[in-house]
Amino acid sequence: MGLGVQVPRSLARRIRQGQRWVRRSEWEGAGLPVLPAGSWVQLFEKESREFIALAYYNPHSQIVARVVRYDQGSVDVEFWYGRFRQAWDLRARWLAEWPDTNAWRWVNAEADGLPGLIVDYYDGYAVLQILTLGMDVQRDAIVEALRRFPLKGIAEKSVGRARQVEGLRDRVDVLWGHVPSVLTIREGSVEYLVDWVEGHKTGFYLDQRENRLWVSRHARDWQVLDLCAYTGSFSLAAIFGGAQRVVAVETSRKALKLGEQQAERLDVWDRIEWVQADVFDYLRHLVHQRARFDLVVLDPPPLAPSRRALPNALRAYRELNRQAMRLVRSGGWLLTCTCSHHVRPEVFIRVVYQAATSLPRRFRVLAWRHQPADHPFLLSVPETAYFQALLLQAE
Repeated sequence: MGLGVQVPRSLARRIRQGQRWVRRSEWEGAGLPVLPAGSWVQLFEKESREFIALAYYNPHSQIVARVVRYDQGSVDVEFWYGRFRQAWDLRARWLAEWPDTNAWRWVNAEADGLPGLIVDYYDGYAVLQILTLGMDVQRDAIVEALRRFPLKGIAEKSVGRARQVEGLRDRVDVLWGHVPSVLTIREGSVEYLVDWVEGHKTGFYLDQRENRLWVSRHARDWQVLDLCAYTGSFSLAAIFGGAQRVVAVETSRKALKLGEQQAERLDVWDRIEWVQADVFDYLRHLVHQRARFDLVVLDPPPLAPSRRALPNALRAYRELNRQAMRLVRSGGWLLTCTCSHHVRPEVFIRVVYQAATSLPRRFRVLAWRHQPADHPFLLSVPETAYFQALLLQAE
C-alpha cells in the first residue's frame, strides 16, 4: 500500500527505534520528495533497500510523516479491527484498577500505534477524535471496523487547532447508530453527564479518573475548592465522598450549567456553590477574604498549546499555584495539574516548588501522578506524556 520513499540510514535508524514522527525539517533536509497531502507511503532505507515502516504524509504539517505500522501490509478494515481489538484487550486488563466504571480511553493515538486518532468509550458509545489528514481519509474504514464491536452508536468530535494545521475543517457528527448529545457514565459511586457535542475534548476528562477516585475516598467533612471545574466532576466526587461543601469555579457558563444540571439530578444542588469567574480574579478575591479549604483542586486547561507560549504559561502556572497554596489550611491538600505536553515533568515540579518558596509556608508531595493506563505514552515520543498531577499537603 502507498508510494515508496527511500530515506537515509540515520532517519531509518530513528524510525526503527520507535520514533513515529518525521518532522518537515528532517524530510526536507534529506531531500525527500513532496507528495500529495494525505498520501500513505512505504518507507525504505536508501542504502539497504529494506522496508522500514508504513506512514501517512502531509506536507502542510510540521510533522510530515507519522508511522502507523512497522510490517508490510495493507491498511484495510481488518487492519483497523485488529488494532482496535488489541487496544480494547489492553484496557480490559486494567478494568479491575478502575472500580465500577463504564468509560475509558479506548485508543490513545501514537501509544496505540494509531497517530492522529483518539477513541473514547462511554457506556456503549464510541466518540472519535480524528486530528490528522492521513487518518481523516480512513474514516469510513475506521467506522466499519468499530461497528464490529458491541456499540450502540459512533460519533465524531474532531475540532481544534490540530485539524486546522492539517488543513481540515471541524467535524461534529453522528457516524453510525443513535448517539444522544449528552451521555451518562458511571465512575465509582457517581454518575456524570458527558456533553460530547459542545464539551471539551470528547466531553469528559477521563485522564483524571484516579484523582477523582482519591477525592471521593478522602473528602469526608472537607471544605473543597474546585478551580477550573469544567462541569464539576471533582466537585461531585467530593460531595459523594462526604464533603460538607464545595465551591466550583469555571469561566464557561455552558460547562457550569451542565454541572448544575448534574447536581440537581443527583439531589446535591444545595451543597455545591457554582461560580462563573476568571480563576485568577476569583483566587485573589478568596485570598483577600482569607478563605481556607481542606482541599484545593487546580486543573487548568492547557496553558502552553505551543512551545512559543511556554514562558507565559509557566508564569501563569506559578501564579495560579502560589495563590491556590495560600488557600489551603494547615494539614490540608492541594491537587495541582497540568495537561500541557510542552510542560515537561521536571519543569512542572520546579514551577510548583517556586510557587511554594514564594510563601512563608511549607508543602510536601504525597503523590506524583501521570496519565492513567488507558492513556499510555511512548518512551520514544515524550510528547505523548502530557499529563502531570502533584498531590501536596500543607504543613
